[in-house]
Amino acid sequence: MPSQRPPRATSRSHVTIRAMRPSDLDAVVALDAQVFGEPRPAYFERRMAPLGQDEATGHTIGLVAEASGEIVGLVMGTLVSGEFGFAQMTALVDSIAVHPAYQRRGVGRRLANAFMAESAARGAREVYTLVNWNAWDMLKFFDSIGFSLASTIPLRRTIG
Repeated sequence: MPSQRPPRATSRSHVTIRAMRPSDLDAVVALDAQVFGEPRPAYFERRMAPLGQDEATGHTIGLVAEASGEIVGLVMGTLVSGEFGFAQMTALVDSIAVHPAYQRRGVGRRLANAFMAESAARGAREVYTLVNWNAWDMLKFFDSIGFSLASTIPLRRTIG
């Protein structure tokens, strides 16, 4: 199992972006848990299952950032068409995380840009995500890469 501690981030650290692989599962779960506090192995198993499908039929996009062979960032999303009233192909960012030692070094921006480029190459013309209203760092991050409020409003109701 990969270490939860990546190599020390320095100004010389070389970070590369690549497609996520099913074999990245343990490292992805560990990174997400380190950033957000709770491990979600079942979520990532389910989300990563379609990776590697033919791009023409695959709807999942997963990318990781690597430094010295360790995963230090991730972004995952889905391409949808018709859901939520989206008439055209639309990308949804489901998960994004960057190891704390690599935050504020452009890794998240590079992951998001690579995700948007891949989404556009597959036909998407817009990208959406949901952010908790009090997650100020995430809101600032998405604002810094050009996101703005959407014309849709998420609604919810407790049923249990």
